Amino acid sequence: MEEKAKIGLLGFLSSDNAFDFLRTKNTLVYVCFSMTPAIRDQYGFSLNVGSQTDKFTVEDVYTKMTEFNQHFLDILKENRLILT
Repeated sequence: MEEKAKIGLLGFLSSDNAFDFLRTKNTLVYVCFSMTPAIRDQYGFSLNVGSQTDKFTVEDVYTKMTEFNQHFLDILKENRLILT
């Protein structure tokens, strides 16, 4: 239950940050959300983005998602939500 709660919190905290970083600031995607799927006793974290293929390449989207991951880790570290 503790791990499920941690992953759920990660999904909650990342959702607005991902939308702000990828959609608002970088105008990269139209769809952006995080989710924490569960299959039996296995839990995961997923960041889902959707973009126009005629405006951005897959590499562009991947690069920005990687930048968001680092940005989000920095936020967690700054707020002492994770240890470095």
